Amino acid sequence: MILMTVGTQKFPFDRLLKKIDSLIEQEIIKDEVVAQIGYSDYRPVHYSYVDFIPEEKFDILIQRSDILLTHGGIGTITKGLFLKKKVIIIPRMKDFGEHIDNHQIEIGERFAEMGYALFCKNIEMISDTIEEASKRSFREFHFSWCHVAKYIQSYLNQLEENKI
Repeated sequence: MILMTVGTQKFPFDRLLKKIDSLIEQEIIKDEVVAQIGYSDYRPVHYSYVDFIPEEKFDILIQRSDILLTHGGIGTITKGLFLKKKVIIIPRMKDFGEHIDNHQIEIGERFAEMGYALFCKNIEMISDTIEEASKRSFREFHFSWCHVAKYIQSYLNQLEENKI
């Protein structure tokens, strides 16, 4: 099963929802697809969807899934990685009115560079990316608070230096 989530921010991600619907209709995607579509206007025809999923049910769906297609939200990405799922990150983009900036591109690129997930910036490549994910092994994700603490300390040091 493929679980797709577009997040809960008040921006549509119709572009992704339509593409997945088209790929199912063309029988390119044959897996069951379940989606959380958030504030999107498009209503899928060829797969199950809900606007929002309560967290406890969302966790169950992630556990049941083989592949997690997700926007570039850190919380969803890391949840999928902790549960050892094959994660494909498709960023919401400012140019399409899907977000206020393109930070999700940076997030997706970084997770892909580290070998934790696949990044699909070009939505036309999503079927190839899904196929690649099904055949590929990924690096196991280990979150370290040490890195976060070092980052925060570095940031605080920069603030302190700029005060002087």
